[in-house]
Amino acid sequence: MFRHFTFICEDYAIYCNDGYLFFSYWRYIKLADLYTRDLKGRLRLTLNGLRIHIYNRLEAYRKLKKDPKFEKLFTFSQYQQSTNETLQPSEDNDKFLKDFWAFVGIIRISIRNVNIYVGNLTGRLEEVNNAKVLICSINGSNFSISLNNNEEYDDSDPWNLWKRFNAPRTMGSGFKILQNAKLKAIYRQSIFVDASSEPICDLNIDFGENVAIAYGPWAEACRVAFVHYFFPADFADATPTELPKSGERKIPLIMDITLTMNGRVTINLWFMRHDELNTVAVIIKNGLSIRVENPLVIAEEGYKIAMRLSMKDVQFLPTSGFRRLISYEELTTNCNVCIPKRYGELQKCEILMKLNRATTWCLWDHVAFMQDFVNELSSYYTNDLARFVPQIWNCQIEFTNAKFIFVTNDKNWVDASNPSNNFLIALVAKRFTIKCNLNKTDFCPHICRCKSEMIASEAVAIKFHVPRRSVLSPVIHSLYDNSFHSVKHASIHVPTALDIDGSWLDFLRAQRIITTYDFTWHPIYAPYQSDLPTQVKTVPVEYAAHPFELEPDSAQVAILSPELFLSGFALWIIKNFSNNYFGSYSQQQSDMDSYHAHASLSRRLYGDVKHEVEMYRPLDMKLSVNAYGHCLIHTIKTTAENPDTCPIMKTDIIVVEIVREIRDLRLQVFISGLQILFRKSESFKKVTDGLLSIDRIALRVNSFSSELNIPWDAGAVEYACAWEIIIGEIAVKIDPTQLVCFVQMLEGFSLLATAVDEELLTPEMYDICQHMNDVRTCPHSNLGLVDLENRSQNCECPKNLKYVLIRVGIDLMNIAIVEDVAMMCISMEPCRLCTCNCHECTFCESYLFGILQLDLKQFIRYSTNNGSDNEWLECGSAHFQDIEFEIRLPFPSKNLYLIDERKKFLKMHDEYTKRLYFLWLNEAKCGCYGSFAFFGDDDWSGCIFMADFMEKLAQPQINSKPKQPGFGQSIIRSSTMLFDENDLRIITFFNEHKVLLFLQRISCLTKLFRTSNHA
Repeated sequence: MFRHFTFICEDYAIYCNDGYLFFSYWRYIKLADLYTRDLKGRLRLTLNGLRIHIYNRLEAYRKLKKDPKFEKLFTFSQYQQSTNETLQPSEDNDKFLKDFWAFVGIIRISIRNVNIYVGNLTGRLEEVNNAKVLICSINGSNFSISLNNNEEYDDSDPWNLWKRFNAPRTMGSGFKILQNAKLKAIYRQSIFVDASSEPICDLNIDFGENVAIAYGPWAEACRVAFVHYFFPADFADATPTELPKSGERKIPLIMDITLTMNGRVTINLWFMRHDELNTVAVIIKNGLSIRVENPLVIAEEGYKIAMRLSMKDVQFLPTSGFRRLISYEELTTNCNVCIPKRYGELQKCEILMKLNRATTWCLWDHVAFMQDFVNELSSYYTNDLARFVPQIWNCQIEFTNAKFIFVTNDKNWVDASNPSNNFLIALVAKRFTIKCNLNKTDFCPHICRCKSEMIASEAVAIKFHVPRRSVLSPVIHSLYDNSFHSVKHASIHVPTALDIDGSWLDFLRAQRIITTYDFTWHPIYAPYQSDLPTQVKTVPVEYAAHPFELEPDSAQVAILSPELFLSGFALWIIKNFSNNYFGSYSQQQSDMDSYHAHASLSRRLYGDVKHEVEMYRPLDMKLSVNAYGHCLIHTIKTTAENPDTCPIMKTDIIVVEIVREIRDLRLQVFISGLQILFRKSESFKKVTDGLLSIDRIALRVNSFSSELNIPWDAGAVEYACAWEIIIGEIAVKIDPTQLVCFVQMLEGFSLLATAVDEELLTPEMYDICQHMNDVRTCPHSNLGLVDLENRSQNCECPKNLKYVLIRVGIDLMNIAIVEDVAMMCISMEPCRLCTCNCHECTFCESYLFGILQLDLKQFIRYSTNNGSDNEWLECGSAHFQDIEFEIRLPFPSKNLYLIDERKKFLKMHDEYTKRLYFLWLNEAKCGCYGSFAFFGDDDWSGCIFMADFMEKLAQPQINSKPKQPGFGQSIIRSSTMLFDENDLRIITFFNEHKVLLFLQRISCLTKLFRTSNHA
């Protein structure tokens, strides 16, 4: 539809007040129906107020005829007239007319108020670079393009194979793709070009201001249908264009097409989500421009299409409760497509996107929102072998001054009224680059792979935001402000280029962070719509009985070189981030508050399986993080002029590895070179520097899960979890005042890590039982319990039934508590603690504690006059050997039912894999003694944990399967260690050598004392 249409060229002009152009491209027209009277055509044109003005250009063409350069053009026409030959239409033209008539059918043209003028025009051909240029100008207003449904469309017609649905409910009748007030188009093309000039061919379209665009998956599917219909693939090789030789008339090589939209532009991406209309509104405040270089010739190697897109001041606003999504100041996109001349050969596409000052908000609903958008977009696409062309896509996205903000409230609650009322994590980077390549070289491959790399450079930081109304806000800000003051001149504090509010707290600082992502997945293809007769039976596809029988997808993520600032609050907010985006709280569906959810009898989170088994294919994931860490604690305020600096904690290496497989999750955290330095206090002149040093710490977590009697959309239930903490050597030299500071540090870390005051209520939908049903209405059990709130309970939660094992082992610990005249030395070698809730198959909780040797020594300074003398006299000692405790906790009378429930729960879920060995043996064993497949079929550390105290656990080694990985061995790259012992070094502190020599001296005294006792 258009109004006030104007078309002006050098020879004639066309004016039209308004007009409509309809093309019903889906109606199939048979050749036999071309001559019937009741045929309804595809094309219908209605024009009102049409004026045609034909100019007298004979004088201009007479001048061109006199020009020797254009003599051949007019000579050829005279030769045709002199020969008086009748030109017969060629076979190609005849075929074209037949195809065009079969394609269009009947053209219905309705014209009202027609005026035709024949007269003169005062003007001349525009001359650009000594070349005559034809200029066509089009002006219009109230221009719009819409897609309308046709009531006559028959989807049962075999010719209408492309599946089509009704347009999204947007604005009444029709789907208006584009609307604007004014339209101006100028087309220029060189007609007569001499040898010294380059031909011109371009098209400039200006849509003016206040342009409204509607698009989405449905409109994209219509665009694909239009392209396939108007420009069908001929499945043939292209013929290279023969370029003019020297002295011949030149031809244009490229047609430049430029589309501009000034001022405010609104783009609505409409799509259906859970039978509800949703949209992503894209608001462009300062215009949009698109430039396309369309080649007009074909070279020997093919041709190349170049596109450039530019937008300024853009906002993406979804229809979800949290309206913020993406905003940036400027976007520039360059796309180059190389198409070979031979059909079916490899095509290459390179995309480069540059975004300046981009801010991206992410929360759990945005992830589900965009996933639904992509799912609907892919639902319209079908694979066709005849049209398949191998392609390689190389994509690169470059962010400048980028911010990525994540909402991380407890239990995934979100305050949509004000973003600053939420706990937030922000990734800030001066430069952030994403590189990925997609290879589509095979038709419908069984396995696809995507490898990408993300590099953040030049002032990278991860920051926390604590809302002001938070109870712990003063404590957290005091912690980070004081900690920052003590190391404000350290090199790790890299200034960022972005203006970030001072209320944001630092968690990570680095000059460069590299993240690699390798994802392998099994694509799902929609059934192809065929024109085979209905009586032909297709071969049924045999699906697996359960998703866990399918080959899993896989993802590998590696993060290198960040530098961390650790605290209890950091641990708490990272836990929320993991639960909200990757854990159980990420399973909440966005339609839980819809009518369908309230109308159901039971609001269940799982069990509504709607898709095929392949939609629930499991995912194997491997995550590796290699970082440097620092932990900064509160500064102690004293009566001195300057307050005491807080203890400084530094680590040499922090490595995090996660391997997620079917029915198994393994987590490994390795820390080396952990040291805490206590600086000398100005209030206590005689107190020296203190030091706590731990050479190596390894944390391992192994979780077992089972899919038995679990809905597919829930995946699996965790029925066993084991924790193991192995510590090498601990050396401590500390003053009593520093000991108090250390205890306060642990207390503050525990306070912020638990954050009880910030805990929110658990949604009722997450109060699920072991069968993933409502714990109060589960039909698979009938316990008849009553909870603390006097509510009935039919079944038990899996967290109360699963097997839990915790092991803590320390190879050597030397502690020296030093005052000005006295010193206490404590030495333990080794110390081990183990607890599980099924100890020796009793299904009761028990604690095991053992120490091989414990030495206590009391020293006094040899000379009190010389404070710098390190000579001490032993005045008392105590020696203990082979200390063992076993404490078994009884069940409360009201929880006695848990014994039988836990036994049935564990045996039911472990029957298939039999990883809990003690359940299937006739011996009184448990995971405390290694009767457990911890990180391997052979639990080596568990077998010697409480049996052989002479064997050190923190000994680096590499084991092969089925034995569990050794201490410090990578669980992702099984043949490598997480560290190189040659690279392990002690972090430099002031007066550190004195402290280490002192600890070595105390260690020697302890060893001599043991030798004398044994003698």
